[in-house]
Amino acid sequence: MDIDFLLLQRMKRGDENAFDVFVRKYYKEILNYCNYHCPDTSTAEDLTQETFLRFFEKLSDYRYMGKTKNYLYTIAGNLCRDSYKKIRESLLEEQSLEIQDCLHPPIAISMPIKCVIALPGSLICFFFITNPSLEMNN
Repeated sequence: MDIDFLLLQRMKRGDENAFDVFVRKYYKEILNYCNYHCPDTSTAEDLTQETFLRFFEKLSDYRYMGKTKNYLYTIAGNLCRDSYKKIRESLLEEQSLEIQDCLHPPIAISMPIKCVIALPGSLICFFFITNPSLEMNN
């Protein structure tokens, strides 16, 4: 019999030692995967732990088909993707605020203002404001 099958059966019965053996068996591989797909080690460690938590939360519903490691990779991949989306959305929101700041300077300014914003995908936006009424020219 497959060791994962036996570990899963023992975990479903609440055997804490089986949980420990299972995590030790797969932790390093999942952490390496998350490290590769995450911007920093701290995030990778958090997502690795979250991977195992989500697996254990659904353990009672999990049906063993010999692909336990693949399922862990799927969970980790989804978590890494979600983390990337949150980081990207946060950066886009920050850049949007920077653009708004460039478009809405204090009215008392009478000299030209130049604002350069680098967006994801190497898109660079240039904004030139030529007078206090905020009229924009290309």
